[in-house]
Amino acid sequence: MTTQTATQPLGRKLSRAQADAEIAAIGQAVLSGDLPEEAGRRQVAEIFVSSDVGAQISYHFRARSTQDMVDLADSGRDLVLDKLLNDAVFYDFNKADGRKFSSWVFGMMLSAKPALEKKHRIVQDRYCPVESVGEYFADNQEPEPMFTSPPKVETEVLKSLEPEADVFEEFADQSERFLKRYRSREERIYVCAQFLHRKLHLPPLVRPTDAAERLSILARLREEPKLAHRSLLAFYDLIQGREIPSDIGDDLLALWDDLSFTDVKRLLTSAGAKHIAVVAEAAVMQLLIPAKTAVKTMQSNLKNMVTPNDSAQWKKLSKDLFDSFLAKECEPASRHSPLWNSINGDEDIHAKRQIQAGEFNTLCQQVIDFSGQPLGETVEEITGVLIDIWEEAYHRDNLSKTFAEVIGEDEGPTETQLCA
Repeated sequence: MTTQTATQPLGRKLSRAQADAEIAAIGQAVLSGDLPEEAGRRQVAEIFVSSDVGAQISYHFRARSTQDMVDLADSGRDLVLDKLLNDAVFYDFNKADGRKFSSWVFGMMLSAKPALEKKHRIVQDRYCPVESVGEYFADNQEPEPMFTSPPKVETEVLKSLEPEADVFEEFADQSERFLKRYRSREERIYVCAQFLHRKLHLPPLVRPTDAAERLSILARLREEPKLAHRSLLAFYDLIQGREIPSDIGDDLLALWDDLSFTDVKRLLTSAGAKHIAVVAEAAVMQLLIPAKTAVKTMQSNLKNMVTPNDSAQWKKLSKDLFDSFLAKECEPASRHSPLWNSINGDEDIHAKRQIQAGEFNTLCQQVIDFSGQPLGETVEEITGVLIDIWEEAYHRDNLSKTFAEVIGEDEGPTETQLCA
């Protein structure tokens, strides 16, 4: 195991899951005595550099330009490498056993983010030389070592965080119109989740690409209404370097990966457990189908991403990919359709959709092999583009009216309406 890991080519580009798996194997080799700890740390560093984990660091920074974001990401990568190679306290193989390396990286970066950004702004504004990696933590911001077990976040700690203004008070007067417009629980959850994201300035949650994983998470969230809130508290503990409950799975924690430390604090202090449940459930439930005209717009937008778009090959491939995406990610029909019940319960339609959904990865590979790679280089990138196309169509068809007429720019839903 040790030799195989050490001789892997460094030119690879590993996904986050692949990096976690290989680093877990290295950790086992170190703990079993088959690999010296120093060599293990070097191998972990090599995998980190050759993986997507470091690239994702930049998503947590708010920079003035693309170059600023690259510079900040480089500083963050250097910080992680410095702590990994030179500080056994911050990455202890014994305490890291069973934990994902990528979670440690994100925890480290979220803790260091304010200091990194502050020092970068000083450099930009005053043209000061950049200080060494070891100076990136401010005196009062040195994070606790990962995988230690100080007390969990207590209610008093959360109360001490600065709360945002309550954004949910003024919705009651217009709730009747909202309930008439959105009859199903799924519609209300999605619309309210989007409103919460807008009002609290939250980035999208990480939507699992695997449909079975999403279904599993959704079932658990609905079975335990406070699970989403507990998982967010656990994520808060994780990025603080604290132990977390064993029943909070990595799949639930991964939902919050793109939230900054400030985002997490804002959500915990500005929203109740039911609001947090709405945000989490919206991230894993099947996407809603907009009106037929919007669906046609989605398909047209996808086809037009290749120039010239009259290519017979791309026209067929984009249609097959679009149909497979709808079968994999979306509900079978609009909730407003009078045929919803019959379509949703039709076994033949269900079987056909399963077949179409099963073709998605194969079709994505064909798109990757298509000239110019119009939708990206990976299944994840292609899925992201398709979801962006869906969001644009669904929001234009539904949410623009909702925010303008039903909710309004300065109003928000109550917990009662969120969970009706």
